[in-house]
Amino acid sequence: MIIIAPRSNDINEELYLGHTSGRIIKQTNIPTLIVPQGMGYSPIKNVLTAFKSGILKRSKILHPLATVIARHKAEINLLLVKTPGYSEDDLKINTALLDLSKNLTITENQTTYLGVLEHLNAKHPDLLCVFRRKRGFFKKLWEKSTIIKSEYFDPFPVLVLSVQKD
Repeated sequence: MIIIAPRSNDINEELYLGHTSGRIIKQTNIPTLIVPQGMGYSPIKNVLTAFKSGILKRSKILHPLATVIARHKAEINLLLVKTPGYSEDDLKINTALLDLSKNLTITENQTTYLGVLEHLNAKHPDLLCVFRRKRGFFKKLWEKSTIIKSEYFDPFPVLVLSVQKD
């Protein structure tokens, strides 16, 4: 796993995800934990895992998430976001992911990100887990390597798991 801060060494304070960290997430299949700068360690008790498709070709993708859950005795809440153009197959959720979870919430939104924003206050996560697909949670990230804080900012760590082929 790669652990990174969300910003680069850029003086531009308005960036949430800088050039270096953005390119690492964009170009690697290694699970990456984005930890907000200045955040101290605290046990993870509640994980929100958000996705728009429950299809995972390999269950080993979930190993980093399973390790975090086991180590911290955390509870995982799944958030399936039905976006425009979803297929019935997207609603099929990998059994290994279901086995890790405490509950499943299904919502409809324009994007996975908007679904997460809608449920943050209700779920109160200590960690957000998302899957990096060709197009996904960090849609703007895949188009460029930086994200401005006004477009996205989390006060807690984000675990990015890649479902791309190793």
